[in-house]
Parts: sequence; structure tokens; C-alpha cells
Amino acid sequence: MRNKILNSDKISFLIAGGVNILLTNILLQLLLRIDNLGIIFPTFISQSFNGILGYVLYGKYVFKGKRLRRKIQMLRFYLLMSILWLMNSLGITFAQSIGLSKTFAAIAMIPILASISYYSNKWIFNK
Repeated sequence: MRNKILNSDKISFLIAGGVNILLTNILLQLLLRIDNLGIIFPTFISQSFNGILGYVLYGKYVFKGKRLRRKIQMLRFYLLMSILWLMNSLGITFAQSIGLSKTFAAIAMIPILASISYYSNKWIFNK
């Protein structure tokens, strides 16, 4: 029974996460094309969008958190979003410093951030 729940969570997360990542990265790619915005502002805006959409999708539909409105849960979620934002900004900045494009770097960060997000959200919403 445990494996079915785990698999169901993972499939739901992949679907909801796919939608969230697609929309978030479209926004990020558009913002990264504006040269005078740099990297920090576009990643902050896209991560904020990701956080709002993710909180609803992951909390309500993926992990079916019954305690969706608890302050500690929300605090943990937005702490995670802040950490993911910093990781994304630093990852893109580092990649750009070694000669990779911002676009490629942003796409390359997706699997890393998605993995961390899945296991962290599972802990946040099922705690």
C-alpha cells in the first residue's frame, strides 16, 4: 500500500510540477532576455510565481495537505522557496561565469531544483 501512495504522489508531483515548471520557466526565460534585469530579479519573480502556484498545487492536489493553512507549514514552504531561489540564482550566475548561456543554465537547473522540491514538499505537507 505504501508504494502505491508513493507512486501516486510522484506521478501527481510530476504532472503538477511539470505544469508549474513550464509556466515558471516561460516567465523566467522571458525575464532573462531583458538584459538590464540581471539574474537575481528574474529568478526572484519566477520563484515567487512558482511558490504561489506550487503551494496550491502541491499542498492541495499532490500531497493533499489537510493543514494547508497552518502558519508553520507556510513558513517552511516559503523558506524552501527562498532556498530554491538562491540556488537557482547562484547556479545560473556560476554557469554564466564559465561561459554558458543564461537560458541553458536555467534549463539545466530544473532537475536539481525539482528533486529538492519534491522531497522537501513531501516533508512540508505530510509533517
